[in-house]
Amino acid sequence: MVRGLYTLAAGMLTASEQLDITANNLANVDTAGFKRDLLRYISEPTMDLSRVERRNGESLMQPIGTLSTGTLDTSVHTDFSPGVLERTERKLDAAIAGDGFFVVSDGNRELYTRAGNFTISAAGQLVTPSGLIVQGTGGAIEVGGYADLAIGETGEVYGDGEVIAQLRLVNFADPQALEKVGGNAFAAGTGAAPDPVLFPRLIPGELEKSNAGVVDEMVRLIATMRHFEAAAKVVTATDDTLSLAASRVGTVNQ
Repeated sequence: MVRGLYTLAAGMLTASEQLDITANNLANVDTAGFKRDLLRYISEPTMDLSRVERRNGESLMQPIGTLSTGTLDTSVHTDFSPGVLERTERKLDAAIAGDGFFVVSDGNRELYTRAGNFTISAAGQLVTPSGLIVQGTGGAIEVGGYADLAIGETGEVYGDGEVIAQLRLVNFADPQALEKVGGNAFAAGTGAAPDPVLFPRLIPGELEKSNAGVVDEMVRLIATMRHFEAAAKVVTATDDTLSLAASRVGTVNQ
């Protein structure tokens, strides 16, 4: 019973972590290129319940049923399925058709994103809305001296009708090795090496939206809250039962 109480409490921690993950997914339903997180968990084995009866001086075990001991989380899994494409008609917007990531930089390291909504910084570089510097095959893309900018279907960056740079796109053998660094950006985890996308395919004037949906996340949020509340009630009831049993052990009826 004590083990069951412990596992139920662990199940509450799992539900609490699921609430945090779902809340973060909901907060990013409008973040371009965001990839939702999912919590992988396993069910603990059930416990056999029995009562002890004294018959003719012997103790006999009488089965009375089973008890579920809850769930435990195993890992957080990022869903890299593509989000819905939205037509924007902006010349500096582009969605990736298929696998791959745009390469950007925070000034210290390379990061990777599916969000192709680019703009121009005060320094005249192509950047993301959060200020990450977009990388081309030759490094940072300088666009300050051009009036008319556009992105082509195979990743070319045009300035006043001429190709001035080529966007750098990469892919990973195992995207789960990527680590979120906030919003829609990822960093390569230990042992994760980017492979160049040799023939990139983009859809100019479109933007990949978040793959987290409001309805799905709200349903998951409500279900998780109900699970948390039910687990809390079971833990409280079990604790009360154990306390009552402990207080009555050894009591002599007059």
